Amino acid sequence: MSILQPPNLSRGQRFAVLLVLYLAVLAAATWVAYGLRFDFDVPSDHQRHIKEIWVWVWAVKLLALAVAGQFYSLLSFFSLPDLKRLGLALGVVTLGLFGQWYAVDSVGEMSRGVIVLDGILSFLGLAACRLGFRLVRQGTGGNGGRQVGTRVAIVGAGEVGAALARELQTKATLRPVVFFDDAQRKHGTQIHGVPVAGTVENLRKSKSNEGNALEVDEVIIAMPSAPGARVREVLALLDELGLCCRTVPSMSQLA
Repeated sequence: MSILQPPNLSRGQRFAVLLVLYLAVLAAATWVAYGLRFDFDVPSDHQRHIKEIWVWVWAVKLLALAVAGQFYSLLSFFSLPDLKRLGLALGVVTLGLFGQWYAVDSVGEMSRGVIVLDGILSFLGLAACRLGFRLVRQGTGGNGGRQVGTRVAIVGAGEVGAALARELQTKATLRPVVFFDDAQRKHGTQIHGVPVAGTVENLRKSKSNEGNALEVDEVIIAMPSAPGARVREVLALLDELGLCCRTVPSMSQLA
């Protein structure tokens, strides 16, 4: 097991880790924002603002993050919806702080540039931390980062195939190594780092060219919108090549 592999934490432990992490990032973002605004020579009155005002801003941000569900998601799972919720939570607090800047005298003494920088740096810092946990999980794959597991080819480089590849990349037992798709415009491209190597018929060509064979242990057909005739052609080809295969019309079949 890799020392970088994320540990299994209880709900309470995960909350504590995220609380400390989020607070550290928020505090660092504020100090860096002031440093950038004042060329890292922060006047004493603005240092006082950090101690008297920003500590409350951090508390409000933590509350907003909790409302947005950012304390109860798994550490190593971070997706676009999570990123949106993170941005929304921090954005609401930043906009509220601007409103207070106009309404409250003590807040009005704060630098508007710092408020903007703090909002940006807070978002980038928290997103980077969550993304880091996800990259560690994907990098280890439960096996210390070694490239092991069943080598899987995915037939169908559409939404279902892409989602399937992303899910398999988090597994220890199945490793997507190549896509096949009938759409010529996708040939030579990559999806989540997995190459699209033309149509599935290229498997036959690869088998006949031993020096350039595609090493595939299993094939998953992920093209729910394909005509039945085409699916039967693919199944016949895979049977001819002696490759184990399964058809996945939906992600639920891999659960």
